[in-house]
Amino acid sequence: MGIPVKFSDWKSSDEFVPESENLNIEMDTNVTICSQSNYWGIAPADVVPARLFIKAGPKPSNGLFQIKKGDRHKNRYQIFFCPDGYDCTRVGITYGRDDRPLALNATSYEVVFVKATEPETSSRTMPII
Repeated sequence: MGIPVKFSDWKSSDEFVPESENLNIEMDTNVTICSQSNYWGIAPADVVPARLFIKAGPKPSNGLFQIKKGDRHKNRYQIFFCPDGYDCTRVGITYGRDDRPLALNATSYEVVFVKATEPETSSRTMPII
């Protein structure tokens, strides 16, 4: 099982997490290196040409990510970084490192969402596996 995540701040009034609509993603875990917020964002590039990695940090002012149906398997999804809502870049896994971080334009990775079963989690919390 993966790390539970929460989705928030989409514009429609849907009760479920919508596809292809900008939203925020927050890791629902107390395990962090320091007591920081767990919202997904993009880490600044250190080297040119650099790969842009997904980082945990403060809540962004607007939703930057979208969930879209996967290409290969039923009930699997891909996550995209969409800073303006239209020009989206696929989020994938970076191989060749011990920690396999998520990054933009990395190896494509499809995820499955499973409704969280922990009683303290909200109805909008699902682990990514």
